[in-house]
Amino acid sequence: MPDHAHRLHAREIIHRLRESGHEAYFVGGCVRDFILNQTSSDYDIVTSARPEEVMKLFPRTVAIGAKFGVVAVIIDNHPFEVATFRSDDVYEDGRHPSRIHYSTAREDVFRRDFTINGLLMDPDPEILLIMSTAVLISTIKLSELSAIRKNGSVRII
Repeated sequence: MPDHAHRLHAREIIHRLRESGHEAYFVGGCVRDFILNQTSSDYDIVTSARPEEVMKLFPRTVAIGAKFGVVAVIIDNHPFEVATFRSDDVYEDGRHPSRIHYSTAREDVFRRDFTINGLLMDPDPEILLIMSTAVLISTIKLSELSAIRKNGSVRII
């Protein structure tokens, strides 16, 4: 399935979540790929909806990491990971938190490292939310990103 179809399905997921009163954004690799003007087949979504709410909104879901707030929404046999905003307790094994708490977008970004994983993208209108340490640093209209790419300034992000 081409990137365009994956992107449309991912946007449909975000729209349904928002129509149900939840926040929802793209996160992770698809944001990186969009910034670099590359195609992506991996669209991850982060939302204020809890896993049980996500599972009620979509006909085909799999609780792939419900303990960590992650549900796969299946559209045309393609899984889209939908994760609930969360904050984490201590990492006893260095990799997995001992417990999670559902939270806000700011708190969710705070637990992430300051890499592409800390960038949230609003697909309507396409705006990149650059967040770090729970503070919105900047927004960039993605329609202006081509000028940034031409100048080689993507590295500042």
